[in-house]
Amino acid sequence: MADATILIVEDEEKMRRLFDLVLRPEGYRLLQADSGEAALKLLEEGGIDLVLTDLQMAK
Repeated sequence: MADATILIVEDEEKMRRLFDLVLRPEGYRLLQADSGEAALKLLEEGGIDLVLTDLQMAK
């Protein structure tokens, strides 16, 4: 399932970059959001297989 699309919801840019460094080379397509609001907009578009989210964000 390396062609899956993963949505990363994280307000810290360095953590989003870390997920990118680890997951993209494995063949995953990554979408990133820095807030819950931005994540909801991406989710509405569909096509997301997995969401990885920060539970404590400033926004």
